[in-house]
Amino acid sequence: MLDKFDMLECIEIQDTSGASQFISEDGVVFSKDKKQLCLYPKNKTDQTYHIPEGTERVGYFCGNENLRHLIMPSSVKCIDNQAFYQCKNLESIQFSDNITEFPEKMCCECTSLKTLNMPSHLISIGRLAFQECPIQSPDFPSTLEVIHACAFQNCPAITKLSFPTSLRQIGFGAFADCNVL
Repeated sequence: MLDKFDMLECIEIQDTSGASQFISEDGVVFSKDKKQLCLYPKNKTDQTYHIPEGTERVGYFCGNENLRHLIMPSSVKCIDNQAFYQCKNLESIQFSDNITEFPEKMCCECTSLKTLNMPSHLISIGRLAFQECPIQSPDFPSTLEVIHACAFQNCPAITKLSFPTSLRQIGFGAFADCNVL
């Protein structure tokens, strides 16, 4: 059976008619019911992408070096681990306010991501979620409870941190190697 991991190195998707659990829309692979965006191809050339309304889960954009701006509809509730890993030119993500967790390595090594506007209902930031990102001043929402280990490791541009009163745990090395703090 074909799964999303079989497609990670795909350059382009042209026809999914033989894969009954997937469909392709403009080269982007979705589950048949379009509730999950499974794969945004590594070499897709669009600089801005609007995830379609109705999508609830966001899969892999890993390694795409063309994408600069991503807009999520309010229907998105979940993001997979490493979803934007090494999207080196990604500058901004407009998150759905229905996301409560940033998963492990979500934006790890997104070396152009300077501004981070977090969803207003965010509860948890996963391990290594923003490692090696040039984020300057993360604005944590009043709902945030946990920042896991190494979440902002090696983010040397962070100059200021202000934590909400809801925060109850900061993991080991969450801000390690943030030199200007």
